[in-house]
Amino acid sequence: MRCQAGMGQPDVPPRGAAARALAKRRGVCAAGGARARVASGTRTSPCASNPAACCAGASGAWLSVEVVGVPVDRGRECQPELIPSLPEFAASLGQFLRQMHGVSSTNGPSSGSHNFYRGGSLLTYDEEGRRAISALAGKVDFDRASAVWQAATRAHWTGQPVWVHGDLSLGNLLMTDGRLCAVIDFGQMCAGDPACDLAIAWTLFRGESREVFKSTLDLDADTWNRGRGWALWKAVIVAAGMAETNAVEGRQCWRTIEEVLADHDRS
Repeated sequence: MRCQAGMGQPDVPPRGAAARALAKRRGVCAAGGARARVASGTRTSPCASNPAACCAGASGAWLSVEVVGVPVDRGRECQPELIPSLPEFAASLGQFLRQMHGVSSTNGPSSGSHNFYRGGSLLTYDEEGRRAISALAGKVDFDRASAVWQAATRAHWTGQPVWVHGDLSLGNLLMTDGRLCAVIDFGQMCAGDPACDLAIAWTLFRGESREVFKSTLDLDADTWNRGRGWALWKAVIVAAGMAETNAVEGRQCWRTIEEVLADHDRS
C-alpha cells in the first residue's frame, strides 16, 4: 500500500456495509506488510484521479492508502476460526497501524461527537463506564474492573496526534486465505490518541498474538492502559445492557472482560 497525507477537498468514505462494498470494489486500505510504502506531504487529494484510494478527513485534510498487488476484491470479513496463525495476523495489523501512525496528520480532523469521540479522551465515557461496572457487580470482579478503569482514565496522550481508524473491529478487517488483506470503513477516522484502535488486542488477540501485536507498535504503557479501558468500556456497557448490540458482541463481551482483567493483572 501507499499512504499519503496532505490538503485538498476529500471525499469522506461511506460507513458500514456501504464502505465494505466500496472497499471490495476499489481495493481500499490494504494491509500489505513489507509491501507498504509510505509517502507524506502531497498537496493534492488523489480521490478524484485515483479510484483505488480511500480518503478520509475534514477541514481539508486527508489520508489515502493505495493498494499494491493485494487481491482485496476477494477478501472476506475476518473470522477468527479461519485464521491459521493469529500471531502472523497480529503482526500484519500492527504493521498497518504503525505505518498509518507514521503518516503526517497535520490539519487532520479532531475527535468529537461526529465520531463518538474515538481518538479523544476516555474521560468522555467515565460516568457511563463506572455505572456499567457497578451494574455488573457480582458478575464481574468489581475491584479488578475498577482498577483497569482507573488506570485508563488517569493516563493521557501527550504525543502529537496520529491517524486513528476509530472502528478497528472484526467486521472492518478483511482476510484472504486466513491472512489480513485489508482494513476498511474509515468513517470515524480522526487525528488523535491511538488508544481506541488497540481494543482489538483483547477482542481478537490473546497470549502470543497479543504480545506480537504489542511488540509491533511503538507505544508506551499508558497508551496500552487506555487501550484496555476502551476495550473494557465497550464490553461492560454491552454486558450491562446499556448499548445496542448483536448476538456476536453479546457473547464476546464476557470473554473480552476476562481477557482485559487478566492482562491488567499481568501488567
